[in-house]
Amino acid sequence: MQDRHLLIFDGDCGFCQWSADRLMRRDRKGLFTAVSRQRCPSPPMTPQLAAQLGREIVVWTRDEKYLGGADAVFFFMQHTGWGFVARVLVLPPFIWVARIGYKIVAKNRLLISKWLKLPTTCPIPTSAPADR
Repeated sequence: MQDRHLLIFDGDCGFCQWSADRLMRRDRKGLFTAVSRQRCPSPPMTPQLAAQLGREIVVWTRDEKYLGGADAVFFFMQHTGWGFVARVLVLPPFIWVARIGYKIVAKNRLLISKWLKLPTTCPIPTSAPADR
Protein backbone atom coordinates (compact mmCIF):
# COMPACT_ATOMS: atom_id res chain seq x y z
CA MET A 1 0.00 0.00 0.00
CA GLN A 2 1.30 3.45 -0.89
CA ASP A 3 1.40 6.35 1.60
CA ARG A 4 -0.39 8.92 -0.61
CA HIS A 5 -3.15 8.97 -3.18
CA LEU A 6 -1.87 9.63 -6.70
CA LEU A 7 -3.55 12.28 -8.87
CA ILE A 8 -2.66 11.46 -12.49
CA PHE A 9 -3.34 13.96 -15.27
CA ASP A 10 -2.41 14.62 -18.91
CA GLY A 11 0.80 16.65 -18.81
CA ASP A 12 0.44 17.67 -22.48
CA CYS A 13 -2.85 19.49 -21.84
CA GLY A 14 -2.79 23.04 -20.48
CA PHE A 15 -6.28 22.73 -19.01
CA CYS A 16 -5.40 19.41 -17.37
CA GLN A 17 -2.23 20.89 -15.86
CA TRP A 18 -4.15 23.94 -14.65
CA SER A 19 -6.87 21.74 -13.13
CA ALA A 20 -4.35 19.49 -11.36
CA ASP A 21 -2.52 22.55 -10.00
CA ARG A 22 -5.77 24.01 -8.66
CA LEU A 23 -6.70 20.72 -7.02
CA MET A 24 -3.26 20.26 -5.47
CA ARG A 25 -3.39 23.74 -3.91
CA ARG A 26 -6.37 22.47 -1.89
CA ASP A 27 -4.38 19.51 -0.53
CA ARG A 28 -3.03 21.23 2.58
CA LYS A 29 -2.54 17.92 4.42
CA GLY A 30 -0.31 16.37 1.73
CA LEU A 31 -2.62 13.42 1.09
CA PHE A 32 -2.03 13.42 -2.67
CA THR A 33 0.89 13.41 -5.07
CA ALA A 34 0.28 14.77 -8.58
CA VAL A 35 2.03 13.22 -11.55
CA SER A 36 1.50 13.58 -15.28
CA ARG A 37 0.65 10.47 -17.24
CA GLN A 38 3.85 11.03 -19.20
CA ARG A 39 5.93 10.65 -15.98
CA CYS A 40 3.78 8.14 -14.15
CA PRO A 41 5.68 5.01 -13.09
CA SER A 42 4.53 1.46 -13.70
CA PRO A 43 2.69 0.46 -11.61
CA PRO A 44 0.20 2.10 -11.58
CA MET A 45 0.59 2.92 -15.30
CA THR A 46 -0.79 0.32 -17.66
CA PRO A 47 -1.84 0.59 -21.32
CA GLN A 48 -5.49 0.69 -20.17
CA LEU A 49 -4.78 3.49 -17.71
CA ALA A 50 -2.87 5.43 -20.40
CA ALA A 51 -5.94 5.22 -22.65
CA GLN A 52 -8.22 6.34 -19.80
CA LEU A 53 -5.94 9.30 -19.07
CA GLY A 54 -6.48 10.51 -22.61
CA ARG A 55 -10.09 11.12 -21.57
CA GLU A 56 -10.06 11.98 -17.87
CA ILE A 57 -8.09 12.65 -14.73
CA VAL A 58 -7.52 9.61 -12.50
CA VAL A 59 -6.91 9.11 -8.80
CA TRP A 60 -5.08 5.95 -7.78
CA THR A 61 -5.98 5.58 -4.13
CA ARG A 62 -3.68 4.43 -1.37
CA ASP A 63 -5.46 1.09 -1.39
CA GLU A 64 -4.77 0.86 -5.15
CA LYS A 65 -8.25 1.56 -6.57
CA TYR A 66 -8.68 3.65 -9.71
CA LEU A 67 -11.24 6.47 -9.88
CA GLY A 68 -11.68 8.56 -13.01
CA GLY A 69 -13.37 11.76 -14.12
CA ALA A 70 -15.99 13.27 -11.82
CA ASP A 71 -15.57 10.37 -9.38
CA ALA A 72 -11.87 11.21 -9.04
CA VAL A 73 -12.62 14.90 -8.49
CA PHE A 74 -15.23 14.15 -5.82
CA PHE A 75 -12.86 11.70 -4.08
CA PHE A 76 -10.27 14.47 -4.03
CA MET A 77 -12.84 16.92 -2.66
CA GLN A 78 -13.87 14.49 0.09
CA HIS A 79 -10.28 14.40 1.33
CA THR A 80 -9.40 18.08 1.03
CA GLY A 81 -12.01 19.98 2.99
CA TRP A 82 -15.11 19.65 0.81
CA GLY A 83 -16.31 16.37 2.31
CA PHE A 84 -19.95 17.28 2.91
CA VAL A 85 -20.40 18.82 -0.54
CA ALA A 86 -18.69 15.87 -2.23
CA ARG A 87 -20.76 13.33 -0.27
CA VAL A 88 -23.93 15.02 -1.52
CA LEU A 89 -22.70 15.35 -5.10
CA VAL A 90 -21.91 11.62 -5.40
CA LEU A 91 -25.57 10.78 -4.84
CA PRO A 92 -27.98 10.29 -7.75
CA PRO A 93 -29.04 12.33 -9.65
CA PHE A 94 -26.15 14.75 -8.96
CA ILE A 95 -23.42 12.26 -9.86
CA TRP A 96 -25.12 11.50 -13.19
CA VAL A 97 -25.15 15.18 -14.09
CA ALA A 98 -21.56 15.61 -12.89
CA ARG A 99 -20.33 12.70 -15.01
CA ILE A 100 -22.04 14.08 -18.11
CA GLY A 101 -20.72 17.58 -17.37
CA TYR A 102 -17.21 16.21 -16.86
CA LYS A 103 -17.32 14.43 -20.25
CA ILE A 104 -18.46 17.63 -21.98
CA VAL A 105 -15.65 19.65 -20.39
CA ALA A 106 -13.08 16.93 -21.19
CA LYS A 107 -14.12 16.82 -24.86
CA ASN A 108 -13.74 20.61 -25.05
CA ARG A 109 -10.50 20.99 -23.09
CA LEU A 110 -8.60 22.37 -26.08
CA LEU A 111 -11.16 25.16 -26.49
CA ILE A 112 -11.16 25.80 -22.73
CA SER A 113 -7.35 25.99 -22.77
CA LYS A 114 -7.58 28.63 -25.49
CA TRP A 115 -10.17 30.63 -23.51
CA LEU A 116 -7.98 30.53 -20.41
CA LYS A 117 -4.86 31.33 -22.49
CA LEU A 118 -3.21 28.06 -21.43
CA PRO A 119 -0.91 25.91 -23.57
CA THR A 120 -2.93 24.14 -26.25
CA THR A 121 -0.50 21.44 -27.27
CA CYS A 122 -2.61 18.51 -26.12
CA PRO A 123 -3.76 16.12 -28.80
CA ILE A 124 -7.45 15.60 -28.17
CA PRO A 125 -8.26 12.00 -29.10
CA THR A 126 -11.23 11.65 -31.41
CA SER A 127 -11.25 7.88 -31.01
CA ALA A 128 -9.35 5.46 -28.82
CA PRO A 129 -6.02 7.07 -27.88
CA ALA A 130 -2.90 5.53 -29.37
CA ASP A 131 -0.13 4.34 -27.10
CA ARG A 132 2.72 6.80 -26.88
